[in-house]
Amino acid sequence: MISCEPSVSISALVTATPGSLVRFEGAFGFVVVSENDPAPNPVRRIATYNRTTHRFERAMPEGVEVFDFGSTLVLEPDLESVSEGELPSEESGSEALLVGKEFNVVVHLSRTQFRLLELSTGVLKALNPPPLLKAFKRWSIGVRDARGRYTPLIVATPRLAAAVDEGPIGP
Repeated sequence: MISCEPSVSISALVTATPGSLVRFEGAFGFVVVSENDPAPNPVRRIATYNRTTHRFERAMPEGVEVFDFGSTLVLEPDLESVSEGELPSEESGSEALLVGKEFNVVVHLSRTQFRLLELSTGVLKALNPPPLLKAFKRWSIGVRDARGRYTPLIVATPRLAAAVDEGPIGP
């Protein structure tokens, strides 16, 4: 018997579970639905992580297949990177925002429009007015294999930290 570690399947986006971690056109992201889409079959889109801008951006493909890693995910926040009083905005990067007990990220729809994505459900929500939140500037999300090993699929870092040379300072 052949097994795939981590577990992955190829599925049509229209049948993927909202909140699933997927790979599409070389980028990792999440299957998302709008809180305003009617049940039982809301339109599925993808919020992909852009490693250049360090932001999540919505893609609206139709009739595509994705590598689907499922919705049983492990989020590992860097506890040293927590900040208080974050206000989601069009300037937000890839911070993992804690809303109650749920992790969320800001998804950019355009230059001035954004929504909050609840990672456990895949639902995009508007914020009016945006609350002040706790945020983890550095975090990763991935899957555990059958042996319990963690495989990060998205490693989110702040925009400034990604551009800084982390080598030693001085001679």
